[in-house]
Amino acid sequence: MKRRLKNIQTALAVVISSMLFFTSCSEEETFDVVGSSENKVFLNTQLWSPVGVANGVVFNITKTPLEVIIQDAEKIETRIVARCTKPAETDIRVQFAYDPSLLMNSYALLPGGLTLSMDKSEVTIPKGATVSSDSIVLSIEGDLSLFDAGAYMAPIKIVSAGDALLSEMITASLIVKAAFNNIESGATSVPGAALNRSGWSATLGGADASNIFDNSNNTYSSGSALPLVLEVDMQSVQSNITGIRLQNQSRNYCMSAVNVYVKQGVSDEYILQGRASLSRPSNIQTYPQFIRFIGKVEARYIKLEILSFIYSGYPVRLSEFIPYQEE
Repeated sequence: MKRRLKNIQTALAVVISSMLFFTSCSEEETFDVVGSSENKVFLNTQLWSPVGVANGVVFNITKTPLEVIIQDAEKIETRIVARCTKPAETDIRVQFAYDPSLLMNSYALLPGGLTLSMDKSEVTIPKGATVSSDSIVLSIEGDLSLFDAGAYMAPIKIVSAGDALLSEMITASLIVKAAFNNIESGATSVPGAALNRSGWSATLGGADASNIFDNSNNTYSSGSALPLVLEVDMQSVQSNITGIRLQNQSRNYCMSAVNVYVKQGVSDEYILQGRASLSRPSNIQTYPQFIRFIGKVEARYIKLEILSFIYSGYPVRLSEFIPYQEE
């Protein structure tokens, strides 16, 4: 009996000791910078950021021949605040500067004619606070049409914080991802007149497809391996091309998503005009689909990269490829 009581007392002592240990641990101060009890200044935009980029604030823009569209925003602008890991013992004045040396791979600096604007270079974290009472407004100044398709970065960093220590997290970036689009959404026609296609050549999936110029819907070229590439050589540079009428052998055997490219010279690189999302054709004899350019193009070669079909397992059966031109 005495031995049993002693075992119970020993077990209770172990439990109480464990509780005291964890209680003392939980009462210790915790800090954002692991392993340091010092107060450090840092940046955290608390926004999603691209992989490998610290505090990247991302804006997506689409450039067309007529305008530049900023997605989900009215302008390229954001606010940056400074933070510290513990309440400041005195006011902390935090200085910022633009630093192009922070540019990362796969990004470019802003194009010439565009600049990063900072409404000021200093913010203050007040005594007793952990976040600055004011913010720096970052924005892009200039003509946004100067952006070519690509990803751009305008990086800044904290350069000083008075007597306060700096964390490793002291950088932020305004990021612009620009895309070009010259394809009108939901086109149901193309303006102008059909080009004379005499002598033209084409391949579909690497095979001859010259029958798409024979003015007959009874013949067609077909392919099923995606992505399926159609390349058309118009034999000479054509100006003021407004779009393309595609005629199909069947309304079920048609393309759905298509990347559209053009170029002028045989050794030139193709220029992406955008992606066309095509609907199932209306139930009329030629089963037409339309790709319409927002701005007229000049080209000798046109390439369609077919990414999907209207119905899976129903490969394209293209009867006619007819570009239109408007003077």
